[in-house]
Amino acid sequence: MSFTVAPDIFLRVLILADEMDWRDRALCAEVDPEAFFPEKGGSVRAAKQVCRGCEVRADCLEYALAHDERFGIWGGFSERERRRMQRALGAGSFIAADDIKARARQQQRAAKAARWQDSERESRQRKRQALGSAA
Repeated sequence: MSFTVAPDIFLRVLILADEMDWRDRALCAEVDPEAFFPEKGGSVRAAKQVCRGCEVRADCLEYALAHDERFGIWGGFSERERRRMQRALGAGSFIAADDIKARARQQQRAAKAARWQDSERESRQRKRQALGSAA
């Protein structure tokens, strides 16, 4: 028995699979979701801190902008920040959206470099302490 799948259905399945791929790698999946959906006037600092170190931040932001997500922190941006972004982008401005993704990726690289420098610094301090205690 064989069957065929309509091309548009196949394309939707591929898109859904791709969207799920970045979600599976998102750091927010390991954190309390309430941090990303605070009460009105609540702090978004913790959620944004998680986003800064997330490797899929740009994908998350792209998803939120494409799907008009109106609530929560997505890609490190609040609802208000995303609304401003949408107004600045205008309808169908893909170049500006790519610029935003590039900026998010640049921030991710900077955060990764900072974490590496911190770990190197801590490693050197541990070595110094070990040498000092051995003497």
